[in-house]
Amino acid sequence: MRMDHEAVAELPNGIDAIGMLAGAAMAVVKAAAVIGPTAAVVAMGAAYWAAVFTAYIVIIPEIDQGNGVYLTITWPQIALFGASGGLIGPALAPIPTAVV
Repeated sequence: MRMDHEAVAELPNGIDAIGMLAGAAMAVVKAAAVIGPTAAVVAMGAAYWAAVFTAYIVIIPEIDQGNGVYLTITWPQIALFGASGGLIGPALAPIPTAVV
């Protein structure tokens, strides 16, 4: 997938993104406390992905050189995800690279 420079420029800045994602993660954690232990596992997964998305929001503008950014998932990542039966979800995290 390619994000053009305009899309990268519309990303929230790092501090705003951290606040938004932290608020969403805390809401899930609070709901998990009410629902039970299974929801706690879901809450931990949501908190993990919130951290990943925050890192992307901070890193992608730094990688962008005015031409946009490619977000790539490689075949070895897909193979690792499939071989693990879907247990290694983070293997599918896209790799951001600059468009030259």
